[in-house]
Amino acid sequence: MADGSLTGSASLEGKVGEAEWNKRVELAALYRLVALHGWDDMIFTHISARLPGPDLHAAREDAQFVMHLHSDQGVAVSAQAEGLLPLSQHALIVLPRLAYHDYEGIALNHDERERIVSDLGDRTLMLLRNHGTLAVGETAAGCWAGMYYLERACMQQALALGAGRSGVRLAPAQAINEVKAQSARGMEPIGGLAWPGALRQLDRKSPGYAA
Repeated sequence: MADGSLTGSASLEGKVGEAEWNKRVELAALYRLVALHGWDDMIFTHISARLPGPDLHAAREDAQFVMHLHSDQGVAVSAQAEGLLPLSQHALIVLPRLAYHDYEGIALNHDERERIVSDLGDRTLMLLRNHGTLAVGETAAGCWAGMYYLERACMQQALALGAGRSGVRLAPAQAINEVKAQSARGMEPIGGLAWPGALRQLDRKSPGYAA
């Protein structure tokens, strides 16, 4: 797995192939974006990219990028018995591609990896119960879009339920089905539209990720 930090190491630009270099730059951009949004957790934010070869992210060919966060809102919703509720447009986009994995303790047991893969199935987003959020994507853009929508949906739910469950209105079934159909192509098209803007934001507020 490629490391998103260049601290203490020389640049690999020109020493690896163009495709690998571009993927490393995108990985660094993901780390910067997470920090920019305040979703990092000291050194315990996990973002990785698949480099050429059979041994990285081997469970799914489309899992080119994987992100796992411990944001306050993600952990809060992951600990709620009902999980993510259809409360917002962001949540309605997330729900058709959302899976769950029960908490097993601090992730030190490699055997848990197989259970996470099994629970994820063919979905691209996950709430790890009592733990946080996870997103996978064919591209950095798709992975980022999925995580962004999941994290925003969790924040919106945490705010909506701040005064309790009573009186909170769920989206009607017709709207749930409509948004599911409208977003059937998944997070990659959304990411393709949003990613250039996210990089421009980084260029203004946190440049140097491509060094």
